[in-house]
Amino acid sequence: MPVIYLDVLIAVNWLIDGVLLSATSRILRRPTKRWRIVLSGLVGALTGGLLFFTVVPTLLLMVIHIAVAGILITIAFPFDGVKTLVKQVAVLYVLSALFSGLVTVVWSLTHSQTVLTHNGVVYFDVSPLWLAIATATSYGVICLYEYLTRKRTSSYGEVILQINDGNGICECRALHDTGMQLTEPFSGRPVVLVQRDALEPYLSDELK
Repeated sequence: MPVIYLDVLIAVNWLIDGVLLSATSRILRRPTKRWRIVLSGLVGALTGGLLFFTVVPTLLLMVIHIAVAGILITIAFPFDGVKTLVKQVAVLYVLSALFSGLVTVVWSLTHSQTVLTHNGVVYFDVSPLWLAIATATSYGVICLYEYLTRKRTSSYGEVILQINDGNGICECRALHDTGMQLTEPFSGRPVVLVQRDALEPYLSDELK
């Protein structure tokens, strides 16, 4: 059994959790603040450090992983309803399980002493340079996946936008663009861009 360095264990899982959270954000088209991803990844890494050195029954371990995924999602993304939260937790849990399973397969085939996994937590005894290269490569694959699967603009993306300012309802054509990452800075929620000319006849003097 090789020596396990706690600082390396936390650093490795911090980067891994950051990549998995970024993947969740891109797959679900849920942009968020970078600092939230970093903080959430750190919480995940600290939790993983505890799990790596403990013995947990399989069923309880599954419950713990789902609970931790919920905590990480709550930290990483603004709350937007229970349905959205459940979807985000499910995607993160599946991505984490796939990654852990892949590492387990690689370890079982190679019997490498530099790659270890326990309770779904991964330990890589590698240099910081190779760790940075692997992280950048993983993120690049995620970006490529998002680009290849992004919905192209079509007539099905056109909707009728209704805006009610209390004095009446304004209707205009709009495009439901799932690839737009622009958000409102305080809440982190997606925004709608509208030309001023489209709203001009409906704006009160105060709003103008």
